[in-house]
Amino acid sequence: MTTPALNTAHCHAETQAEHVVRGGVPRFVLLDRITEYGCGTGGSITTHTALQSVPNYLALECMAQCAAMHLRAALRFERHVFLLGMRDVQLSESSSTHQPIETEEQNGEFRILLTGTIVCTATRTGETDSGASYTVVCRLLTGEGDPAAVIAQGEVLLSSLPYSERFPEQVLRPHYEALFHSLTGGTPPISIFAGARP
Repeated sequence: MTTPALNTAHCHAETQAEHVVRGGVPRFVLLDRITEYGCGTGGSITTHTALQSVPNYLALECMAQCAAMHLRAALRFERHVFLLGMRDVQLSESSSTHQPIETEEQNGEFRILLTGTIVCTATRTGETDSGASYTVVCRLLTGEGDPAAVIAQGEVLLSSLPYSERFPEQVLRPHYEALFHSLTGGTPPISIFAGARP
């Protein structure tokens, strides 16, 4: 008699985890395209992400993915890159100074929703043998004639380490190389990661 209850609880937990990880967006890779990339000293990258009625905190995920993609490419995809943290982050409380704020109620609290194209620019400000820091600014293009409003900015701290059994090169390296190629205008890759798509 306990098996159905356990199965139900397990399915419910999976549904909750999927919602938390995805944040209400049906994909893991939020970046749609890379419009600029420079690898030299003070190198930077600019990415675009089109979103519809998503929580404004997803701008932070765009910031992290943008900076991480730059570091991966700068390292020629030869190391595994991961987020260490973010600091001095400022998240705007409105999507635009001219546009009405779209909100959603969840558990008695209201949260701001974003609709438009998030443009993130990550500029490398520091680098060590095993990591890098980036200043990242995200602006929202609404497509309605409003000026691009800064919706999030801050510092993203990344680290890298050699591929290993836990982070296998034969899986991760071709995935991120193909993703970078796709985001810069190449043929869309077939992703081996569930839910990941450019």
